[in-house]
Amino acid sequence: MGQRLWIHAGLRLEPAGVAFCRELGLELPSELPHAAILGSVLVVACVEQHSSRWRVPSERFAWVVAEARALPRPVPCVGRGVALGWRIPADVAAKLA
Repeated sequence: MGQRLWIHAGLRLEPAGVAFCRELGLELPSELPHAAILGSVLVVACVEQHSSRWRVPSERFAWVVAEARALPRPVPCVGRGVALGWRIPADVAAKLA
């Protein structure tokens, strides 16, 4: 807890993610960034119960985040197909500093 977490847009849009956004009543723009770091959040807690509409009901735990910071422009970065434990390449990290 208390660590910043970078927010990464994947290479392609996942149908389940699109469906989740629509369930929340959100319309997605026709153009979205892909394969890029978009910003960061501060992880303040990990809980089993939370009233946020963003909580995915099928997931047992939810992260509580604060201090969301969008980057001025997405920073290109291809992920490695791993949600947690993946390290941002050094050349990309230098652009985020």
